[in-house]
Amino acid sequence: MHFFETPYQLPDKEKHSAKITEVNATQIINIQLAAGQSIAKHHAKENTIVIVRRGKVQFTVEGQQVVLTNEAVLAMDPLAQHDLLAIEDTDLLLLKVK
Repeated sequence: MHFFETPYQLPDKEKHSAKITEVNATQIINIQLAAGQSIAKHHAKENTIVIVRRGKVQFTVEGQQVVLTNEAVLAMDPLAQHDLLAIEDTDLLLLKVK
């Protein structure tokens, strides 16, 4: 068993990103963004899965926009160009699957 805490950082800062662990070739990263904060266009070499735990965030993936909440999951192919904008204070998990 592995147990990792991901404390809520937004009361103290507007952006937070931290690698939590890597399990069976999957990196798990916690990203927290205050409303209005963004991450510029980039890509990942791996298959990527985004799970929103709190808030609302807009992703633009290869020119298509989607708004994510805790009621949806986003999966992106390797090298898919994407950016994101927090519509509300957002706490999400990013899984990079090698």
